Amino acid sequence: MTARGRLPVVYLPEVDERLSSWAARMASFYAMTVSEFVAALGLQGHDVYDLEWRFSEGQGALITARTGLSPEAVQAMTFRKLGAEARMMIARKNRFPCPLSLFPN
Repeated sequence: MTARGRLPVVYLPEVDERLSSWAARMASFYAMTVSEFVAALGLQGHDVYDLEWRFSEGQGALITARTGLSPEAVQAMTFRKLGAEARMMIARKNRFPCPLSLFPN
C-alpha cells in the first residue's frame, strides 16, 4: 500500500484512545504491522510512540489526508496536553497492575 489517496476503511478513534492503540487496530485490519501502517500513512521511519508525543503540522496533515479524520481528532490521540516531565510515567510496552491494587479494601 502506498501513501497516496485516502484509505478505504478508517476506524474512528475511541474516546481517549491513543495514536498507538488506534494505529494497532488499523494495522490489524489491513493485515500489516504498526510500522507498515505508519509508513502507509506517509510517515515511514517514524515510531508511532514518538508521534503520539509530538508530530509536526505536516505529519498531522499526512495522517488527516490519508484517513479523513479531522486534525482535532488526530491531535486528541496524542499527549500534547501533558508536560515533558510526564513522559517518563507513560509505559510504552506491557503494562502490569500494581499487586497492591488487586486486593479490595
